[in-house]
Amino acid sequence: MIVFKCDSSGYQRLFDQAVEGLSKNCWTFKPEIGPMLVEGGVYPGVWLECAPLEGLVFSSFDMETAKNNHRIFYKYQKEDGQFPSSVSVERINYAQIQQTVPIIETAEKLALMTNDEEFLVRSYRAWMKWDQWLSDHRDTRKRHLCEAFCEYDTGHDNSYRFKGLPKFCPDKNAAICPEISVLPYASPDLSATLYGGRKAMARISRLLGLRLEEERYLQLAELTKEAIFKYCYDEETEFFYDRTAEGNLIKCVSDAGLRVLMEHVVDQELFERIYHRYLINPESFWTDYPMPSVAADSVGFVNPPPDNCWSGASQALLALRTPLYFEHYGKFNALHHLMRRWLDGMLKAPDFMQQMNPHTGKFSTSPGYSPAMCCAISFISALSGIREDSDHISWGCDLLPDCGKSYFRLELNAGGIAELVQNNGLAKLLLNGSELITIDKPARVFTSKSGKVTKIISDDRLVEPEYDCCCVI
Repeated sequence: MIVFKCDSSGYQRLFDQAVEGLSKNCWTFKPEIGPMLVEGGVYPGVWLECAPLEGLVFSSFDMETAKNNHRIFYKYQKEDGQFPSSVSVERINYAQIQQTVPIIETAEKLALMTNDEEFLVRSYRAWMKWDQWLSDHRDTRKRHLCEAFCEYDTGHDNSYRFKGLPKFCPDKNAAICPEISVLPYASPDLSATLYGGRKAMARISRLLGLRLEEERYLQLAELTKEAIFKYCYDEETEFFYDRTAEGNLIKCVSDAGLRVLMEHVVDQELFERIYHRYLINPESFWTDYPMPSVAADSVGFVNPPPDNCWSGASQALLALRTPLYFEHYGKFNALHHLMRRWLDGMLKAPDFMQQMNPHTGKFSTSPGYSPAMCCAISFISALSGIREDSDHISWGCDLLPDCGKSYFRLELNAGGIAELVQNNGLAKLLLNGSELITIDKPARVFTSKSGKVTKIISDDRLVEPEYDCCCVI
């Protein structure tokens, strides 16, 4: 459970309303599973694309609900391995695959945070069958990729990349590719998800003592990585795109390429080039309210965005996933800027909504939207609070705008209390009442679960901590 208090009425209200809204969006519409955090707004159910990551964010409040956001897909996985793309109040859908963050990655974190071997093994077996299903049905040309058959496969509703193509597969069967000359696409984002899932499976195989399986998944992941570069990467523009069945790249600079970064497919050197050329370029992704789902200077960008638009709107789901790669590649300053801009936009918005205009910050589409609420909680926790991961604790020592003091308290899954007290430019980190360290400048501090300081990042620079005593930077 989280307690957050600050002297800014706006940020306090935003956090409290997000917590209240997420609680209201926890429904039990499948009694055999229990409560799940639904997408909210006009989406009365859970989607493979997003429910697992939202569950991970919500795990600080309710771990069982977070795991249920995974168990629902295991429950309705077909015998041949196919996951449902969504489970809603009305139906269980198999008409597209619609996956983004690999469900095995979020399941791995939840399992390790709670030392839940049963959940880890169940998740492992479910992804093993899913990986095989994707190989059998979504790699028709045997290139070690995951192919896109329709618009809804990637969750990019109304995106330029799928202009004129079917929204879902024929006969509502995700194993059937429409008979259209440009399909299937060699898809960079679906393939990156496959890569990330295989890397997670290798890690879990090692934990379970399955060395041959670890090696197998590492080899499969490497083959997928090589295929992403061979079929989806363009050296001239240094970005990743769909390649049609006819061999043409659809050169729309979009979230499809960003998801390749999200799964850490590229090395640091290439990331730096993409980062400076696109990510923090004000003409591209680094708009006033980053990041648009299609770069502002790319073909396919639509402004102002209509409702539910992945051709230009800055989407809450896209923002929620940004830490997965900005943190990995060490871009904390830029990430914190993005978080502050999103929080600024949400402070002015009438409700938690799906998307905003990347130039004005005006929100639209689907009030009561869980991913936007998850953004509010995740971003406040990252900037000025505490987050627990599978093997470490992250402390955000950076007061929110208009805040002079704040208090953040997190109950850890293994027991114990982590607290962060910020006042007049000083941040004190406490674990079970004992002070670990005091920081006097904006920073991100990483500690072990026992409280040993392992890393301090300030101004994107690694600061070496002193392990044997409390210290002031």
